[in-house]
Amino acid sequence: MFFRSCVTAIVLSFGLHAQENALIEARALCFQYVGDVKSVFAPGEKKDEMVEVPLFTSAMTEPFKMRATDSAGVFSLPNEDPEVPYKALPGIKLPNSSKVLFLFLPSPTPEKSPYRIVALADDTRNFPYGAVRLMNLHSKAVRFHMGEHNGARAIGLNPGKSRLVDEINRLDDFNRYPVLAEYASDKGFAGFYNNAWRSVEGKRDLVIVYPDPGSGLPRLNHYEDAEPADLGPPPGEQ
Repeated sequence: MFFRSCVTAIVLSFGLHAQENALIEARALCFQYVGDVKSVFAPGEKKDEMVEVPLFTSAMTEPFKMRATDSAGVFSLPNEDPEVPYKALPGIKLPNSSKVLFLFLPSPTPEKSPYRIVALADDTRNFPYGAVRLMNLHSKAVRFHMGEHNGARAIGLNPGKSRLVDEINRLDDFNRYPVLAEYASDKGFAGFYNNAWRSVEGKRDLVIVYPDPGSGLPRLNHYEDAEPADLGPPPGEQ
C-alpha cells in the first residue's frame, strides 16, 4: 500500500500501449479531491459491469480488476440521463503492463473534467522495490539533490519527464538521505522542498512534482510503497 509521507508541487504525459479490452490489475491514488467527486466507476470483469472505485488521498486503493482499452475512456462518473447512466472521463493511454497505477490529479479545466488521470506501470519489472521513481508533471524544469546525486550530479527533469533511480547509497546512521527539490524560476533554480527520506529494503518511493491548483507553483508528493508481507497460509491450511 502507498502511504503519503509529505506534501509540497506539478504536469506529465505518459503515452504507452495496452491491449484492447484487456483485463488489468489496477490501483488508484487521488492527490486532492475536486468538489464532491470522491469515487469513479470502471468496467468490471463481467460484461456491462461497472464497479465503483473509491478515491483516497492518503493511501492507495487495494488492487482491483478492471477492463480497459488504450483508446477509450477508462473511468466514468454517474450521469443524470437514465439512458446513458455513465459519462466517460477523458481517455487515458495505458502502459505496457498488466498492473497499472492510476493517479488522479486536479484538472486544469475542472469545468470539462474534475481530474487529470495519469497511468503508470505498477509491476516490479518497471518499478522494482528499492528504487525511487521521480516524475515531473509541472510546466517548469525541476532538479533533485538526493544522497550522492547532489550539486553538479543533481537529477534534472524537464516537464513531462521521469526517471527511475535504482538506489541511494549515501545514507546517514539512520538509513536516511537529504532531499532538496528546486524548480526553474525566472531568477534561476529556487528550492521548494527540503526533507530527509528513508532508504529501506523492500520499499519503493514514488515522487511526483505537479502544479498547485491554486498558485500554480510546484508541489511535491512523496509516497512509500512497501512490499506486501508474506503472511503464510490461512489458519487450517498449513
